[in-house]
Amino acid sequence: MNYLDLISNYEDIYNEEYINVTYNEIKVLNISIDKTEFKECELKDSIYENVHFDKVNFTNCDLSNTKFIECSFHTCEINNSKLLGTLFNSCRITNLKINNSNCKYISIVDTKSKQLNITDSDFTESSLFNIELNKAIFDNVNFTKSEIAEMSLKGIDLSTCKINNIKLSPKVLKGVIIDQFQAIDLIKLLDVEIKE
Repeated sequence: MNYLDLISNYEDIYNEEYINVTYNEIKVLNISIDKTEFKECELKDSIYENVHFDKVNFTNCDLSNTKFIECSFHTCEINNSKLLGTLFNSCRITNLKINNSNCKYISIVDTKSKQLNITDSDFTESSLFNIELNKAIFDNVNFTKSEIAEMSLKGIDLSTCKINNIKLSPKVLKGVIIDQFQAIDLIKLLDVEIKE
């Protein structure tokens, strides 16, 4: 049985490996995908709604413009993948790693996360809104021109990240960890003027 058959029949997917498959513009509802590997797959412009991902890895995949709505991610990894314009809306994240991925224009909205680890990835012009961050790590993430609102970055270390022209409020900034050069960029957000 192939991947599309499983989706159309709303059957759970367990302990599978998909290599170099293309399933764009599909809608997946109310299933669990467990202990499964997706490698070199194209899964663009799709909708995953109320899908539970458990121990699922995406490697060298294209998930651009895909919508994950009310999904849960438990012990999952996304490596060397494209998530251009991808939406995570009202998701529950427990131990998700995103590494070396192109996540430009990604939106993460109304999501609760525990152990979110993002490294060496491009989040340029992304939108992060109302995310509950617990044990989050951002290492070498490009947040240039991103917007972060209605959430707290307290205790989050952004010192290795690019934050040029980032949009956020002083409330979001409170307690964030940055380096001295980033402080110069962020001072502009406080509507103060530095006299030399």
